[in-house]
Amino acid sequence: MGVDDGPAAILARMRDDLTFRGLSANTREGYLTHARLFLEFCDRPIDALTTEDIRRFLHFLLTERGVTASTANVYSAALRFLFAVLEPAPELPANSSRQTPQDVAVCAQSDPGGRHSGAVCEP
Repeated sequence: MGVDDGPAAILARMRDDLTFRGLSANTREGYLTHARLFLEFCDRPIDALTTEDIRRFLHFLLTERGVTASTANVYSAALRFLFAVLEPAPELPANSSRQTPQDVAVCAQSDPGGRHSGAVCEP
């Protein structure tokens, strides 16, 4: 999932991520509403959005809609979450979950001083 997906797919992914984080139903719905309003306000492809779009939207909320600074902060938090959803997920090393005790032993032997004891060695 990334910037090539449409707003509906991105908002669905955001809903899932909000749920995974254990946020309350009210917070989830508020963040989704704020993100949807931002996407509607900008009315451009998601991959074309910039920080200037965020500034324009927050300025619009404060000056045209008359929201308070604390409400604008909630919108800002929702937009940070939205853009975190757009980031690609980190990839795990292919063998990190399949290391055998022998692999760990080889790793330990290659680091006799134990300076990297918390590191994951590739077999």
